[in-house]
Amino acid sequence: MERLRKPIIGAINGFAITAGFELALACDILVASRGAKFMDTHARFGIFPSWGLSQKLSRIIGANKAREVSLTSMPLTADVAEKLGFVNHVVEEGEALKKAKGIAEAIIKNEQGMVLRIKSVINDGLKLDLGHALTLEKERAHAYYSGMTKEQFKKMQEFIAGRGSKKPSSKL
Repeated sequence: MERLRKPIIGAINGFAITAGFELALACDILVASRGAKFMDTHARFGIFPSWGLSQKLSRIIGANKAREVSLTSMPLTADVAEKLGFVNHVVEEGEALKKAKGIAEAIIKNEQGMVLRIKSVINDGLKLDLGHALTLEKERAHAYYSGMTKEQFKKMQEFIAGRGSKKPSSKL
């Protein structure tokens, strides 16, 4: 899933346990219904994690919390998962897919080439320390702007000139 260039939005309505938890962490944006639960049972059943949970979870919620989640095999509620930062939105039962579709619609309204570029630079930058990640962002921005056509540059200038007159609406 991580190699997929397009954004991945996950909707969890029930339990995301072990491999399901790993799949959830592979999503770019995660919506969970209020009754959803997340649980890492690798330690309980003697299974070594191999789909990224041990590395992704610690980077998202911090090493101490990740150790607690993985070493205790205790379930996390959707509300706790949101507070820890790996769930973006908690919604009422039966509303997760609707919310996920709403997020997808908001993404679709954007310039798709830039959506792919931004997802890529975020993901690639996470593999680096901050200094190198900032350099990566500058390099990619320079490459993008250097490769712009006159028409693209004109559209960008028009957007910048008109941005004060329109307020963007965000329902995220």
